[in-house]
Amino acid sequence: MLAVPKNITKEHLLKAIARIDSEGIEKGSHSSTYDVLFEGKRYPPKLVVSWANKFANGNVLDRKFFKGGIKSDNFRVLKNQGFEIVEKK
Repeated sequence: MLAVPKNITKEHLLKAIARIDSEGIEKGSHSSTYDVLFEGKRYPPKLVVSWANKFANGNVLDRKFFKGGIKSDNFRVLKNQGFEIVEKK
């Protein structure tokens, strides 16, 4: 498993969300248990971080190679940058 880079900032995450808003959630990218809740919309956490890495480090992280879930680096990056993660109903 890959570690999620620690240099991903809120700005990178916001750019990722903007990209998802403009292009939609790609097939097979929906989350199973949790979503990032931002301005009333829900986003797949791994997809947000995957795209944020593109803006931070020049490449999209392959979601198969990093973990999701409450105690993951993925969620830690999101929470440390002030994003809310909610459980799906």
